[in-house]
Amino acid sequence: MTLFDELSATTRASIEQDVVQDNLFVEDGLQKIVRFYANERPYTGGLFNQIPFVYDRPTGGASVPGSTREVKDKQLLAAFAFGEREYIEEIPINEWKNKVINAGPNAAVDIYDTYMQLAVKAFNTDWNVDAYRHGQASAATVSQDRSIAVNGMDEFLNDGVNPGWMGNTYLTIGGETRNGTVGIALNSIPLWCGDAAGAVGQVNYLALLRGYLQCIQRPDTGLCNRELFALIAAREEPKQMFAKETDVRIGLTGFKIMDAYIHLDNLAPSTKFGALLPTGLIGASLVPSDITVGALTAAQTAISNFPASTTCKVGEPFMWLRLQDWVLTPASDPAFRHYFKGPIPSQDAPDLEVMFYREGVNWYTPSPRDNKLMIGFGA
Repeated sequence: MTLFDELSATTRASIEQDVVQDNLFVEDGLQKIVRFYANERPYTGGLFNQIPFVYDRPTGGASVPGSTREVKDKQLLAAFAFGEREYIEEIPINEWKNKVINAGPNAAVDIYDTYMQLAVKAFNTDWNVDAYRHGQASAATVSQDRSIAVNGMDEFLNDGVNPGWMGNTYLTIGGETRNGTVGIALNSIPLWCGDAAGAVGQVNYLALLRGYLQCIQRPDTGLCNRELFALIAAREEPKQMFAKETDVRIGLTGFKIMDAYIHLDNLAPSTKFGALLPTGLIGASLVPSDITVGALTAAQTAISNFPASTTCKVGEPFMWLRLQDWVLTPASDPAFRHYFKGPIPSQDAPDLEVMFYREGVNWYTPSPRDNKLMIGFGA
């Protein structure tokens, strides 16, 4: 047998110039809306990003004319803070492949350029996945050490009492202790939407509307995975109609409740479809684990509706977000903002170099109470 048959020896392959089919990366609602708002506060240096907030009001009210008032100095302001996070994507460059083989007119696709584009997509994906999680160190009520990642939705959309979709209760946010001196100013109470036994419940208009209305300022976006998006679409009945509209902000069709659009995001956590994407893309499973709810009081669960001392199925989480207020903090130094460092030669592999795509960034909302996490939806 010869190395080539007649056809392979005499016929070139048909390949489109500079076109590579992407069967790995995805991009949906969250990235598109965050880019639309482009709400950035460049990080110009320092130990952390500091955000002042109001947590109390001046003493006052109805008064008897001419009465004596005892005035005391009272603290009304505090601040929380978030450190900057570094993300690095590695780009291996094999000079033999890129400069000898994949070269000249026979190089239909430039591997070097393609790898650089993939590094940017990899960072966008890493940020997107981490945005649904948290950026805190492990603690008594936090199971995972994610202190090197951006601060994400799961910790903001929490009240220090009830668990989030990752099973954690976040007693602090940005260094401030919830339910202490600052009271409930930094709280967003997660909502349980399943039954009293911890099983999932059906999504419906009333449940989503209640979550929407519990946000102090109106949210502009609802995000969920493709399974919950399909379940919402399936509830389009005459007595329970979700308005389907094109969101002019980003050009995607979603469901509208009052002033907010509901969109699907393929990188949102999902019990049913969380394993649909390759782990090589997302780095960690998007499938939520069952969560254990501790011994809560009736007052603590009056709004959250969590069944105390019960194992609950997370199902398909839903997030109401006021994304117009969420802030990205990209590094102001160009060496850590959309920056490719290198190529750096390998010391022991003469044909190998490496480039690093670097980003310094964090992500936060100054007002967690304008957002809401809903857990326990399912078929």
